[in-house]
Amino acid sequence: MTYGDHRDGNGPTVMAGHGLKKCPACPVCPALSKLATEGVRQLTQERDNIRRTHGGRFAKGHSANPAGCPKGSRHKATSAAEALLDGEAEKLTRTAIDKALGGDPAALRICLDRIIPPRRERAVTFALPPIEKAADIVAATTALAKAVADGELTPGESAALSTLLGAAARAIEVSEIEQRLLALESSVLKGK
Repeated sequence: MTYGDHRDGNGPTVMAGHGLKKCPACPVCPALSKLATEGVRQLTQERDNIRRTHGGRFAKGHSANPAGCPKGSRHKATSAAEALLDGEAEKLTRTAIDKALGGDPAALRICLDRIIPPRRERAVTFALPPIEKAADIVAATTALAKAVADGELTPGESAALSTLLGAAARAIEVSEIEQRLLALESSVLKGK
């Protein structure tokens, strides 16, 4: 068998090497080779148009699939689970409540988490001294430090209240600057 001939002794065509090497005697190989070369060139250009960060991730706005997922598309597993649970919510809820009432701790925890969600923060009952001027901020900060030392407030609660005091201090400062500016402007206008 010769490579360009593609025929063995009995006459059937042997497809050997199409698109990889050019067979001078075969009219198919040059056409396939041209198609393969064009295809590789096009894929290389498309690959070069995709921008990636130094870490190899796609740059913002430049993904391999710019159209992305269609809006509202959902994962098949999620859709299947929703289809299975459709119409069964009342029965499942009733079962969970019955198990919770029967003493099942897991079911009880699930029911209570739905009725009373876990608190992120507790309400703080702490009497801050009235804050009307910048000097009052010092007294309030001292009261916070004393409350933390006495164990009335946690350091995290004190930090949150300190942030509040900082905002109050800035507001008082801006108000005082505005009053001083108005007084200065009125004295300048009276002097003219």
